[in-house]
Amino acid sequence: MILAAAQRALQIEFRYTCPRVLDHCLPLRAVMVCARHQEEGRSESRFRPDPKFRWHSARWRARLPTVSSSRPIAERALADLQRLVRRQPTSTEKPAGTRLLPTELTGGEKKYIYPLAEIKAVEATTAAVSADLRFEHLRDPADAVWYFVAECWTDRSTDYVPAFVGSHGREPTDAACYIPVEFLTIREERELSGTRFLPVTHPDIPQPPVPWFVLEPPVGCVAAVRVRGTNYGRMAERARATASHTLRLLRIAVRGYPGPSNTQLRFGLATGYAFDAKLTGWNQRDAIAYDLTLGADLTQVLENPVMALPAEPRTDIERKALVAARWMEQAFLTGDELVALLYWFFALEALLGRKSEGLKAHGLAFRQMVLVLSSSLSS
Repeated sequence: MILAAAQRALQIEFRYTCPRVLDHCLPLRAVMVCARHQEEGRSESRFRPDPKFRWHSARWRARLPTVSSSRPIAERALADLQRLVRRQPTSTEKPAGTRLLPTELTGGEKKYIYPLAEIKAVEATTAAVSADLRFEHLRDPADAVWYFVAECWTDRSTDYVPAFVGSHGREPTDAACYIPVEFLTIREERELSGTRFLPVTHPDIPQPPVPWFVLEPPVGCVAAVRVRGTNYGRMAERARATASHTLRLLRIAVRGYPGPSNTQLRFGLATGYAFDAKLTGWNQRDAIAYDLTLGADLTQVLENPVMALPAEPRTDIERKALVAARWMEQAFLTGDELVALLYWFFALEALLGRKSEGLKAHGLAFRQMVLVLSSSLSS
């Protein structure tokens, strides 16, 4: 009766149901089989799966949807590190370093010896904590994680993950970061690739006098970027990265139409930024320049062979040297380290390259490799 009622309720006739469908209904089939065995008077101790029904528990478990943990990555990393610190070390593990435990936890001087696996786990946990917006305000996340390790090692019965989150975590805030844009003027509000560009007279913009936040020419508009976090300096960095990306795309898109010249596409972000009238800051330019005062004795400078290069080359060697000098100058003037490295290699190619060998000749590549290795070893 139980089996018949269940079959009627679910409108399932197992004898005519496709086995592939039954494979997805294993828990229900178990109930059905048990019910039929009860009808037939079989006891639980004599229960055996009905041979007419193919049991594929492994296949059924493999088809279960995986449920990802809702616990943040930083907390999972802290929990894994806590378990690693408290485990019994194996005989094959070798000490990789020592660290002095905080005196407030031990009551005296005591060293903690840790293996290589824990060092890597601490580094991974520090990276996870640094990437979590709740902890980005920490000045030194590594110190906080190492203190967490010391707590877990000295007291092995307490779960210190909630304490870490409670003492160091902050609720992220949403804010608009306003960054002036130089040499780009707009007359009305525009939204480009998710970034709002406002005229300098827009009422949402914090109005001067605000430290480091200047709206005078050459500033022609202000980029407004929504950011989230707990450290306004890092929030401003993310806002600048978003605004710079939008301006990069804008330069390429505008240049596709006739009219603007390359000199009109050199607009960029100013150094200052503001979240409101009281929360402001500034970022140093990559290509910033500082004053240099030459000393009275320039003997070593004048003895450098490069000082003897003429403005007009007389030989092929001088011509290569002047081309290399121009590339080296560009490497000094740019603020981008990757671009500077490319300029240095261009200078090296100008000195060592031969037209007969081609641009990617094996000889040039070998000489470049040797010079790079020798310079890295000497430094």
